[in-house]
Amino acid sequence: RSEKIAIWALIPAVSISFSSGDYVVVGGSDHKATLWTAEGVRLGNVCERDAWVWTCKVKPRQNFVAVGCQDGSVAVYQIAFNTVHGLYNDRYAYRENLTDVVIQHLSTDQRARIKCRDYVKKIAVYKDRLAVQLPDRVIIYELYHDDATDMHYRIREKMHKKLECNLLVVTSQHIILCQEKKLQAFQFSGEKEREWNLEALIRYIKVTGGPRGREGLVVGLKDGQIFRIFLDNPFSIPLLKLQSSVRCLGGSRLSRSTNSGNGSDASGPESATRGPDFVPCRAHLLAMRPGDVFVVDFGRRCIPRRYYRAAQPGAAATVQCGECKHFFLDDEWN
Repeated sequence: RSEKIAIWALIPAVSISFSSGDYVVVGGSDHKATLWTAEGVRLGNVCERDAWVWTCKVKPRQNFVAVGCQDGSVAVYQIAFNTVHGLYNDRYAYRENLTDVVIQHLSTDQRARIKCRDYVKKIAVYKDRLAVQLPDRVIIYELYHDDATDMHYRIREKMHKKLECNLLVVTSQHIILCQEKKLQAFQFSGEKEREWNLEALIRYIKVTGGPRGREGLVVGLKDGQIFRIFLDNPFSIPLLKLQSSVRCLGGSRLSRSTNSGNGSDASGPESATRGPDFVPCRAHLLAMRPGDVFVVDFGRRCIPRRYYRAAQPGAAATVQCGECKHFFLDDEWN
């Protein structure tokens, strides 16, 4: 199937099938070994060398590629296929074959497939919106019908921008990009509307809902700080400070309508977490429902392990909690 590949700006010296024929590694005069799909979609560089790439060999049934060059050098590389996915309530979207997006309705087990015919970098889901980041653009999809079980998506907008980000979030009218310590809100047209600069690396973002165009976010930082951000507010609101890095956030009462002046929810489980320096103790945690608690670090084990521990963002989702509908790693499931 490698004869289908279109090659630009190089003289190919070698091509070899990879991963049971689903992909092809091509090397040549551009001093690079490049990964392509069997249909001719360029996915990215495996490596860049100082001379022509003369030969490539793949280790059987593993993701290792050996590259030999004109200058006599030989190097071995491992190609990692990371999990790219997004979840909102009963809708779970994930990348398949690096170029397709599959959306699964977890209650009905219906599935829909979107063939992007390009390398899928990030996926985000929110209500009737689906955002897919490709190398040179972001495509926003919407549902055809206002039906909880509808699985037919159509293109709403195309944002023709080459964007680099660590995390991607979509809301009803905005795309939110995370770049280390910085959050940027873009309209679907591509115009940047607002920017927030935080004190540490951003590890997790969760959309908590709200009026269209004015949704709220909860943001967890590497230094343990948790902030609440609203898309129509240029200021971030500190919620609390943990002793360890935030990996995941969860909760059922992070609504805008009950937000008090100090950033805590007076009617929800966060009502006990007054002030940015609050550190939860055993009494506070045991007073809350397990479905409202995500333990980010067991540390001294101040509570029983019956509380759910959240998986790291981007990790493979293997187990779904029947109560809270979140995904967890198999070895972290209690």
